[in-house]
Amino acid sequence: MTYRDDLPKVLLHYTSIEGVVGILNDQAIRLTAHYTTNDTSELTASAEHVRTWLEEERESCQPGTERFFEMMLSAMQSMDTPVCFVSSLSGAAMFSDEASNGRLSQWRGYANGGYALVFKTPELQRFVRQFKGNFSLEKVSYTDRLETLKQNLYVRLLGGETTNPVENVEWEAVFDRMQEIIDDERDDATPLFDRIRSAMTWHLVHQKNKHFREENEFRLSTSIAGPFSIVRGTRQIEAYSRTGLAVPYVRLGRQAPEVPHGKGDLELVDCLEKIIVAPSADQEMRVRALRTVLTSKQMDEKAVCPSKIPFRQ
Repeated sequence: MTYRDDLPKVLLHYTSIEGVVGILNDQAIRLTAHYTTNDTSELTASAEHVRTWLEEERESCQPGTERFFEMMLSAMQSMDTPVCFVSSLSGAAMFSDEASNGRLSQWRGYANGGYALVFKTPELQRFVRQFKGNFSLEKVSYTDRLETLKQNLYVRLLGGETTNPVENVEWEAVFDRMQEIIDDERDDATPLFDRIRSAMTWHLVHQKNKHFREENEFRLSTSIAGPFSIVRGTRQIEAYSRTGLAVPYVRLGRQAPEVPHGKGDLELVDCLEKIIVAPSADQEMRVRALRTVLTSKQMDEKAVCPSKIPFRQ
């Protein structure tokens, strides 16, 4: 992962108490399969726009580029294959109100009260860079404008990032590059298909409806087709149970809690600024209980802070 200095100073990960305990016990971040999101509408926000556009382009495209659009349509139809794993974070300034108290709209998403792990972005990036793999940490694009969606997709297909929107896409350059790939691979289209499928899936999981813009969401993601290697061993896709669903995920962290780290390795706890406890009727007890857990792990209990947002029944 390329280190970037244009990201927010801290990133918040909103989760349940099960998520907090799992992260503290495993000293690891879980990136879950994109299609297991709690809100499946996130994956369809831009899909229909793009599918309609591809079908129209296939019928009226430049001679010789029909295969490219056919492969992109095929890629959209194969999204049931897990190729992208993500973990969601919310960007904030270091001393902002959200960094101190969390965001009310996020707290409302947790009926029983949630928690926000506040990560220091520079340290989090260094932590992720310890692991082998194609990881990215990028902001979600909040738009339903088809032109913007097309631009973002094309930039991604060419191997770039969509952090800075492109005013004018050089369509000819895109098609020329894709034609080169097609020519190089001749009859074997599998590598190109996999490349397009990966780009399409990445695009869809980094687009959200413009009405959710206030979330200021960033996503740590990786594209993967199977087992992959990390610095301290080989890791395969794992799974956990959620209401009858086996949720596939890849883990960034210790291979096992009992395995000691090598000298100079960065622990996930080194990236943690604080843990904010959501407003709730028993907030004080939750803070006290979590502080006890941190103390047992030789961590600073003062890292646990109650949100000062008032609780309403």
